[in-house]
Amino acid sequence: MATCIILSGALFGNLNGLYTDAVMDASPFEASTTSSAFSFMRMIGGAIVPVTARILGQIFSPHTPFIVGGGFVLGAIILIFLNRDYAFKPVEILEEKPETTTLKVKDFMVPDVIFIKPEATVKELLNLLTQHHISGVPVVDNQNKIVGMASDGDIIRYLNPKE
Repeated sequence: MATCIILSGALFGNLNGLYTDAVMDASPFEASTTSSAFSFMRMIGGAIVPVTARILGQIFSPHTPFIVGGGFVLGAIILIFLNRDYAFKPVEILEEKPETTTLKVKDFMVPDVIFIKPEATVKELLNLLTQHHISGVPVVDNQNKIVGMASDGDIIRYLNPKE
């Protein structure tokens, strides 16, 4: 029994690391969000299973929790098999950038710039900032040349000037 527990623990530990890496690589969200959600799902499962097993054992028979658990394992194996092309797709190895690389503006600039004309009203500017969840826009003339900038801070400073 002790040997089985140790071997299953070693297997679980290795699979835990593999599943965690797979989930972190596959998720489009930030690592902290993905890690939190993944850990929550595992922990909630760990909290629900003992209670559910006790209820199943009391209502049906002491063997029922093992049969249900085996069914879930079989279901997981079937799901992995059906999604094997996706699950076992080779992971592209990303080249790590040297730490000395300096970020450039082009790495995070917005290509489709939202702008406003000088003739626009302050209400139109506020609507534009609110609609696009931004804090400022370039002001352009009829030839689309920048003649200035307008921001929510500019409006606040105009409405509440310092003495």
